[in-house]
Amino acid sequence: MYGFTYRGRHSSEFGITLLSSKINSPDLREYEDEVTGLPGVIDYGTEFGKRQIDLSIDITPSNEPFKVQQSRIYNWLNPTQAAGVLVFDETPDRYYYAKFTAKLGLQQIGKYGTFEFSMKCTDPFAYGYPHSMDQRHLYDFGLQYDSGLIYPNPTGFEWLYGEQRSSLQNYGPMETGIKITIAGNAIGGSIEHEQSGKRLWLPTMIGQSLVIDTGEMTANLNGLNALPQMSGDFFDLHPGVNGLIFRAAAASAVVQYDWRFKYL
Repeated sequence: MYGFTYRGRHSSEFGITLLSSKINSPDLREYEDEVTGLPGVIDYGTEFGKRQIDLSIDITPSNEPFKVQQSRIYNWLNPTQAAGVLVFDETPDRYYYAKFTAKLGLQQIGKYGTFEFSMKCTDPFAYGYPHSMDQRHLYDFGLQYDSGLIYPNPTGFEWLYGEQRSSLQNYGPMETGIKITIAGNAIGGSIEHEQSGKRLWLPTMIGQSLVIDTGEMTANLNGLNALPQMSGDFFDLHPGVNGLIFRAAAASAVVQYDWRFKYL
């Protein structure tokens, strides 16, 4: 029987068994307008809203008093806290940011047995770690291998030359941002995303740390906004292979990546 992990703790720790789960499609926000005398509507675009996840669970007796077990469950699911990471045993390679929604009280967790509740994801996407295996590739006898050109995605590298290339494999079906941290020295530096042709020109760095978040479109040099010192375009990682070219007149730095696969 499957369970789930929430806020770093597994449901089995609370005597909970997951009976079923339903991950609903995200809500849609549609922007449109009607014009008198014209058929139909003018479409101004559509965005994703929040997502709801419905769970059915069973609470089984344990050695501790039920009131204690009940209190531990309440504090674990406490909806006044920020959204936590939710991972289902059935799909351990992806996770959601979720929080309890609806009423949670004695009338719901008042006895052993089955009850249902919902969680909401204000961020409607699911995410996966770049070191996850590509499940589409299997040997004939069922053994899995990592299809990132046989090797796992790099977490970074040492930037020492005027031009260095790095390759990342995005197994997710959606474009996703990446956080790039560069610590050390880089003069006349830039980063080019080969697939889109987009390029970012970096500020001069002498013993400093630059953090670029392409998803949030931010850049901070030693904690201060570095965008006025930069030019070019932010880029996302496309599904499939992504080539990054790091160029500089002179470089001696450590580059680190932080990114995730993104799913609906």
